[in-house]
Amino acid sequence: MRSHSTSFPRPHFNGLTAFDLLITLAIMALLLATGIPALKHISMDIQMRSALSRFQGALAHARSEAVIRNARIVVCPVSYGMDCSVDGAWAHGWLTFEDKNDDREYQPDEPIIRTEAKTENLSILSSRHRTRIRFFPNGSAPGSNARFTFCDRRGSEAAYQVTLSSSGRLRRWPPAETETDGCEA
Repeated sequence: MRSHSTSFPRPHFNGLTAFDLLITLAIMALLLATGIPALKHISMDIQMRSALSRFQGALAHARSEAVIRNARIVVCPVSYGMDCSVDGAWAHGWLTFEDKNDDREYQPDEPIIRTEAKTENLSILSSRHRTRIRFFPNGSAPGSNARFTFCDRRGSEAAYQVTLSSSGRLRRWPPAETETDGCEA
C-alpha cells in the first residue's frame, strides 16, 4: 500500500526589507523636495493671472459703462474704505464710480459701479502720473498711456504689465517683455 502524504505548499512571503523601505522613503523625499517648490510656483502663477484678469475686466467694464451711461467713469485704487488712494498702489483693491462732478474723487452721492477686494501676496503699481483712470463717454482714457506692474515675491522675473492707451485699449505684457520698476524679490 502506498502511503500518500498530503503536503501543503508553504507560503512564500515577499515583504519589504529595511533597505527597501529606506530606498522608497528616500525616493519619496526627493520627489517631495522637488515637487513642493513647483507647486508653489504654479500657485503663484494662478494667483497672478487671476489678479490680471480681474484688473483687466474691471477696466474693460468701466470703459463700457462710460459708453453705455454716456458719462465719465473713474477707476481708482483704494487705500482703506472708499477713499481713492494717491500713491498708485492698487493692491488694496479698487473702486469704479460715475464721476458726476468731474473731480476724479468719490463722493457718497456718486454711483458705485464696481469694487474689487484686496489682492493677496501681490503688489500692483501704476505709472507715477496715472494713479486714477478716467474713461470718457466715447470710451477713451485721456492722458498719457497708463502702465500697471503686477509683482509678487518672485520679483521682476515673474512680473506682468498691463498698459492702457489713451484710446482705451488694454494690452498685457508677459514677464519676458516687462519693464519692471519697483519689483523686488
